[in-house]
Amino acid sequence: MGFAAGTHLDRRGASIFVTAPDGLTLHVRRYGSRVGSALPVVCLPGLARTAADFHPLAAGLAADPAKPRLVLAIDYRGHGQSEYDRNPDNYTLPVALADLSAVLIALEIAPAIFLGTSYGGLLAMMLAVWRPTAIGGAILNDIGPVIEPHGWVRIKGYLGKLPVPRNFECGNPEVVVPRAVPEAHTAGLDSVCPAHLARGPRPTGARLRSEARPNAARSRSAASPDAMGSL
Repeated sequence: MGFAAGTHLDRRGASIFVTAPDGLTLHVRRYGSRVGSALPVVCLPGLARTAADFHPLAAGLAADPAKPRLVLAIDYRGHGQSEYDRNPDNYTLPVALADLSAVLIALEIAPAIFLGTSYGGLLAMMLAVWRPTAIGGAILNDIGPVIEPHGWVRIKGYLGKLPVPRNFECGNPEVVVPRAVPEAHTAGLDSVCPAHLARGPRPTGARLRSEARPNAARSRSAASPDAMGSL
């Protein structure tokens, strides 16, 4: 395993590419640098999300005048700028855990504070069991140690089924998201999604694509309750 650091630097942080144990290329966004005794923060997104979700937080933590720190945000395989894996059986928690471990080893990150949302929280808890010395602290968002079966069934009901609009003009999230995800209003997605899109450029006539590739949604065991027992 290895990495090529700093392939480019933009307003979203520096892009680093790390080689997974099976040779697939993983993308990591790096913000700031190691400063003093401040523990680095590693951000782990949800199952169908990407490192971009953490940009405002990561940029803020890295530039904190009182205690700046290194922040990493990871794109899982088949997500964001990480390489697409054509094998749907590789979109599982054990494989994601091995990928995360490869990133931590390549970038010499340990211990660190892990911020995990949903699926990312599961990874943080699994890492605490597998490599406890890597954990300096953990923040779990929208996840706990118990996964209720009916909650998993609900997620599987809409994961990967959100329609991809042809362009920004016809892709109003206030219309698209509630139609595909009935719980969008109570979950706050109907207000969060438009705000998230507003932060980026809106080129006229541009095509949109999902940041989570098809096989990630197609895998039956990506985040199932049984997956945690497979280690």
